[in-house]
Amino acid sequence: MGIGGRLTESWNSFAQAFRSPALRRLQLAGAGSTLAIWANSIAIAVYAYNEDGAKAVGIVFFARWALAALFAPWLALLADRVSRRRVMLTVDLSRASIVACITVVALTGGPSIATYALAVLA
Repeated sequence: MGIGGRLTESWNSFAQAFRSPALRRLQLAGAGSTLAIWANSIAIAVYAYNEDGAKAVGIVFFARWALAALFAPWLALLADRVSRRRVMLTVDLSRASIVACITVVALTGGPSIATYALAVLA
């Protein structure tokens, strides 16, 4: 099968899944969550660079990814024990609350280390 056939097959599968209201809501929620995560990452990088330079960006992102790599397998085991919807809602609401705290700390001129700690937690 050529690349055109694979693209057509992929598009047809996507269209079929998107016709289902439940799958469509799940896909849109997942896309929104992913977009928010990346937007937050960009905002944290810009903030860290403006506050403390490139070194701070590297340290914050290393801490975020290293801790995610360390804890993700264990958290996945816990997440497998409850409904996917509950996990997604809990994670997204927790992350939104932490991002709100980051915003308050950054806008009030709080210490950048507090912002970084919250960013790692998020």
